[in-house]
Amino acid sequence: MNAKVVIDWVKRHVFIVVFGAIVVAAPIVGWFIGSSLKQGVSDELEERKRDIEALASYENSTVQLKIPGREAITMKAVVNKPLLDRYEEIVGSLRKDADEVRAAALRHNSKNRDVLMPGVFPAPPASKRQTIHEEFHPKVLSAYEALLSSVRAGMPPPTNEVKDQLNTRSVTFIASVGGGKRSRNDLNADDRQRHDKEMLKGRLGICNDAARRISFYASPLSIGAPGMPRDIPSTGLGLDRMFEWNWNFWITEDVVRALAAANQGSPDVTRAPVKRIVSLRISPIGKAPGSTAGGASAVGGDGAAPAATPVDPKPEVPLTFTNAFTGRETNPFYDVREVALELIVATDALPRIADALAAQNFITITNVSMKPADPFAAARSGFIYGAEPISEVMLTLEVVQLREWTTLRMPEELKRRLGTSGIASAAPAGDAGGVVPTDTGDATAPPTTPGT
Repeated sequence: MNAKVVIDWVKRHVFIVVFGAIVVAAPIVGWFIGSSLKQGVSDELEERKRDIEALASYENSTVQLKIPGREAITMKAVVNKPLLDRYEEIVGSLRKDADEVRAAALRHNSKNRDVLMPGVFPAPPASKRQTIHEEFHPKVLSAYEALLSSVRAGMPPPTNEVKDQLNTRSVTFIASVGGGKRSRNDLNADDRQRHDKEMLKGRLGICNDAARRISFYASPLSIGAPGMPRDIPSTGLGLDRMFEWNWNFWITEDVVRALAAANQGSPDVTRAPVKRIVSLRISPIGKAPGSTAGGASAVGGDGAAPAATPVDPKPEVPLTFTNAFTGRETNPFYDVREVALELIVATDALPRIADALAAQNFITITNVSMKPADPFAAARSGFIYGAEPISEVMLTLEVVQLREWTTLRMPEELKRRLGTSGIASAAPAGDAGGVVPTDTGDATAPPTTPGT
């Protein structure tokens, strides 16, 4: 082929050659370009698919939200700032509610009470250490007497007073018979019988008059007022023992005021639900509720004091159902004290009494036994209970006392026994634990509860 002829022809037919080349090359070039575009689109789609799947995984993420005081909530949600902000808002609100409940519980439990005598606890002046019990014991007895007076509790008239009044009645009766008779023995059989009926009527009248002036029968001795011990060492009575007197009074005050509340609205003992406190006994500090002598103790089974721990209301208190159905035992946050309470009550009033005890403070009845009581035998001893059926009831009470306030004045030796370091300093005003007693020196003033 002559190259010159071909070149000349191409020059004369340039457009035909170019367009021919385009027609021949277009499919090949188009295939390469199409393949490249397809791969790019495919890669972009794959990347978008991965992004969408990632978003979907976030949407379906399993999140566990811990809620204070409740079980953790497990849910599927998108973890983002609005969710976290809302979670923090809810938790903050719950924490605030918990602090308010704790503060209310502390006020309810302490009732803003302080020790019965200023300057004794946690430690008296060194110059008074040996003799301070001689001043403190009368204060304690005075507090028990003032408590009974404030709830209109009392006892039958003393035997000597009854005897004096009956002697006066007897002299008057014998003189009314006449004939120079001087004593009952001078009367004939009929007059002696009339005399004896008059004396019985007079005695019942005296006791009835006394019953109408009180809400229920009780005495400092029957509600556990302590006697002065005889085994006082030369260094003075132990501060832990004296503080136990004070602590027992706080518990007794709650129980007695609860029984008085159950009688509210009743004019006198003859129509009241609670007729008499036969006895009120509080187990010693450190004795585990429900344990027998020599059994488990809050101060250690070998008698050694447990390691001191601070009062911390934040950790959850575990429940142990070994000694009581409530599951509560003494722990670093609170003490559980056991009370044995024996009452004479109107038989159908026990539910009302139980409600009053529960409303007064953290008091739970853990055991009940009852039997019929004899009103006639009681009347012979001067106790007038009225006409309704009565029962003798034995109650075992579990009383919870928060250490956030009991340790504020607690002596160091008792803290060591209980294994607590107590509250190092008073909580700031407005804090949930800001219940700080103040020395008033008034053992007879009724307790006040802020906000109630």
